[in-house]
Amino acid sequence: VRGTMRHLLVLALAAALLPVASVAAEESDVVVLTSQNFEHDTQASTGATTGDWFVKFYAPWCGHCKKLAPVWDELATELKGVVNVAKVDAEAHSSLRKRFRIRGYPTLIFFSQGKMYKYEEKRSLESLVAFAKGGYKDDTEAVDVPAPPDLIATLKGEFFGLLKTVLHYSKHPEAISQESAYFLAAGIVIGSVLASAFYLFLSLASPAPAKRVSQSKKGD
Repeated sequence: VRGTMRHLLVLALAAALLPVASVAAEESDVVVLTSQNFEHDTQASTGATTGDWFVKFYAPWCGHCKKLAPVWDELATELKGVVNVAKVDAEAHSSLRKRFRIRGYPTLIFFSQGKMYKYEEKRSLESLVAFAKGGYKDDTEAVDVPAPPDLIATLKGEFFGLLKTVLHYSKHPEAISQESAYFLAAGIVIGSVLASAFYLFLSLASPAPAKRVSQSKKGD
C-alpha cells in the first residue's frame, strides 16, 4: 500500500508542472462549492440557516454543462439575495458526487430546509427561476439530504478525484478553459496537501513489520 501511495503522491505533485495558466476567473455571482466548504456554506443537512441553494453539479469536459454555464450565471444574478446559486465540479470533488449520487451532467439540485429537489425540466432562465422561487414544491420529490462523509472518506475521494481530473487534462489540454485552468491550478495545490495528509495517515496507521528473532544454534 505504501509503495502505491508513494507513486500516486508523486503523480499528484508532478501534475503541478503541467502548463496550466493561473488566469483569474471571470466575475460571477455563482458560488463555487467544494468538498471543503459545501456543508459549511450550504448547511444542507445541518441547519439550513444560510438559506436555499440551487446547485449545479458539472464536469469540465461536459458539452451540455458548457452550454448551460451562461444561463447559470444569469440565474445567479437574477436570484441574488433570494436564492444562493452555486456550482460543483463533481469530477474533482468525487466525495460530493458520491454523496448526492450524481449519475450524469449537468445535475441540478435545489436544497431547502434539509430536503433536496432534483430539477429535470427545461434549462431556460425562466424555468429555472420559476423552480427556485417555489416551483420545486410542485410535483418534485423531496428527498432527505444525506449526511456528509467522514474526514478519511473525503480525503481519499478528493485525492483520487483530483488525480482523475489531472490525468484527463494532461491528455486533453485543449479542453481547459480559463476558469477551469484557474481552479485546476488551485486544486492541484490543495490536492497535493490532501495527498500528503492522506499518505501520512496511512503511514501512521500501518503497523510496523514485526522483527524476526534469530534463534541461536545449538552448542553456541
